[in-house]
Amino acid sequence: MPVSLSSRAFARLGALLLLGSLVPGVRAAEDIRATRPDPPGTTTVISLGAYLIDILSVNDADQSFDADIYVLARWHDPRLAHEGPSARRLGLDEVWFPRVSVVNARATDSTLPPEVRVDPDGTVTYRQRTRGTFTARLDLRDFPLDHQTFRFDIVAPEMTDEELRFEPFPERATARAEVLSAGSWHFGPLQGESRTFHVAPDAPGRPEYVLSIRGDRHVRYYVVQLLLPLFAVVIMAWAPFWLDPTVVPSRLGIPITTMLTLIAFRFMLGSLVPKLPYLTRLDLLLLGSTGLVAGAIVYMAISGRMVALGREEAMRRYDRMARVAFPLAFLVVLAATTLV
Repeated sequence: MPVSLSSRAFARLGALLLLGSLVPGVRAAEDIRATRPDPPGTTTVISLGAYLIDILSVNDADQSFDADIYVLARWHDPRLAHEGPSARRLGLDEVWFPRVSVVNARATDSTLPPEVRVDPDGTVTYRQRTRGTFTARLDLRDFPLDHQTFRFDIVAPEMTDEELRFEPFPERATARAEVLSAGSWHFGPLQGESRTFHVAPDAPGRPEYVLSIRGDRHVRYYVVQLLLPLFAVVIMAWAPFWLDPTVVPSRLGIPITTMLTLIAFRFMLGSLVPKLPYLTRLDLLLLGSTGLVAGAIVYMAISGRMVALGREEAMRRYDRMARVAFPLAFLVVLAATTLV
């Protein structure tokens, strides 16, 4: 009896044949995505370039900065070479691309589509613009006379140094906008450097590319907002030395009020910098100023006792010496905390 096949059976048979014809192509695409374009034992080189669009703000207390940066990556994959005068665009998931991470990124947003441009010779170019918040290891010992380095640490965590190496573009690799929004800082040029990243001291090295920019804090803002008011407060504690020793309540009340103002200054400073295991220059200046004011309080208390004992003339002589010694002591504190 002859065997007949239904139309549904013919459709299934045709689908199987079509799938069989596509399997080599599917496997080839998987090989391109999963394997490096260079043979084992050689290193794949990815050239990186960057343009710093903006640094919007620097948060000292949070040890972070907000930035907007454009990054360009280029490598050669001969498997993607094609005929034709123009480049073609492919999705990032259609080509080999190492998984990279900006290890000091807190929260970022990428604005360009995840795709690459492939030139006829197999040169692959990937562009991305990233905006977000990045951590910064700030050394605030010299605050507010300090300078800091702000970095973008780009790491390929799944590759080794033998498999992958980042290098700057042979032409101009890095650049930055002429004006950046963080107005209380003066920034230098953006620089790029290839390094080796270690998660732990004994961990294997991973390829890393560091983009860094140095920022020098503008002192003028802190002079106006902090230092000049602090000088005025300390001068308040100098005023009682010019009053007659018999005016005991006023002589003692002024340095006590000055001490309370310095305590308020200390709380304000706590909102500007993080909790640090060391003292900044401004901390030392406040401590020195507090010590002078505390000394003035003790002096005025002793002065009141001397007046009660009838030794006003002796206190007037001491006052004349203190009028010179107090500002000189403050200048010493100021020089020791800002110039040394």
